[in-house]
Amino acid sequence: MIQITATDVDALSLGCAILGSGGGGDVEAAALLLTRTLSEGAVRLADPDEIDSVAPCALVGAVGSPTVMLERIPGHLEFTRAVRSLERYRDQEMQAVAPLEIGGVNGLLGVNAAAHLGLPLLDADAMGRALPHLDQLVTVGSAALTPLALAQPSGGVMLLDDLPDDAVEHAVRAVLPAMGTWAAVCLQPTTAAVIAATAVRGSVSRALLIGRALIAHSSGEYDEARLRRECGLDILWQGVVAEVHRRDRDSALGTITLIDQESTARVDFAHEYVAALVEGEVAAGSPDIVVLLDERSRHPIAVDRVRVGQRLRIATLPAPPELIAAAPRLGVTRIVEGHR
Repeated sequence: MIQITATDVDALSLGCAILGSGGGGDVEAAALLLTRTLSEGAVRLADPDEIDSVAPCALVGAVGSPTVMLERIPGHLEFTRAVRSLERYRDQEMQAVAPLEIGGVNGLLGVNAAAHLGLPLLDADAMGRALPHLDQLVTVGSAALTPLALAQPSGGVMLLDDLPDDAVEHAVRAVLPAMGTWAAVCLQPTTAAVIAATAVRGSVSRALLIGRALIAHSSGEYDEARLRRECGLDILWQGVVAEVHRRDRDSALGTITLIDQESTARVDFAHEYVAALVEGEVAAGSPDIVVLLDERSRHPIAVDRVRVGQRLRIATLPAPPELIAAAPRLGVTRIVEGHR
C-alpha cells in the first residue's frame, strides 16, 4: 500500500508547483497545512482500479482567487463540509476522493481533504496540470459536473444542481464574490470506474516523482540529462528577465521577455504560462507544461512573481496523453504539435 506522509510534502508541493505551469495558486501555505495534517497520520494513495468499480467518488479542490486564498488561508473544515454536504444531498457516502487538479495548490488540498475525511486519495486528477476553468476538466462528458457543493471558509455551503456542464463555470464564478471570492468545492460525484476510465491517471505519483527529481537536481545529485530521464523535465534556455508586460489590470495576460548574450526568448502567459519562444520560434507550448525555474534554487517561479533582473531557466514537461486527447473539445489550444 502506497502512503503519502509528512516526509513527502516537500517533493509533492514542488511537483504540484511545476505542474501548475506558473499558475494554480501558491503552494507554500497549503504545504504547511498538509505537513501539520500528515504529522497525525498518512493518506493512502490508491490506483482507481484498486477501488470497487461502483464506489462513489468525487473531485475535491478550491475555486476562486488564489491571491485572496493567501489572505484567508484554507483549512480543512470547508473541504470536509463540501464533501459531507454533497453526501447528504445524494444520500450516499464517498469511498474515495481525487484532486480537482494536480497543478498548484489543489494538488495539496486534495491530499489534505482525503486525510481529514479518512478516505483514500485516488492517484488521478481531472486536468493533469493547472488550467483556469472548470469546463476544462478532462472528465467533462463522462459524468455530470453537478450536483456540486461550494463551502466558504466562514461556514456557509451552497449546492448547485441540474446545470448543464457548459453552464457550471459561469454559475460558480457568479456566486464566488458572495462567498468571499474563493470556496472549497466537491463536484462530479461519480464512480471509481468512471474516474479510472476518463481522468488523468497517476498524476499524484507524477507530482511526487517530479518533486523528488528536482530536489536531487537542486542538490547537484542529478544533472540536466538525468533530470530529463527521471521525470521528463527538459531545460530549454536560460537568461535574464528584461521586461514583464501585463496586459490587463489583474495581470492574468501578458508576456515576459528574457535575454542572454546571444539570443532573446519570450514567454506568454494567461493565468499560466502558455508558450515559450526562442528567437521567435516556438520551443514549447500548451497543453504541454511551460515552467520558469529560478537559476539558483531551481524552484519554479509563478506568473505573478516574475520580476525584471531575475535569472531564470525555461523548462517544459509533456502534457499527459489524456489532456492532449481532450484538448480540442476543452478549448485548450495545441500550440506545439509533436513537441519533444
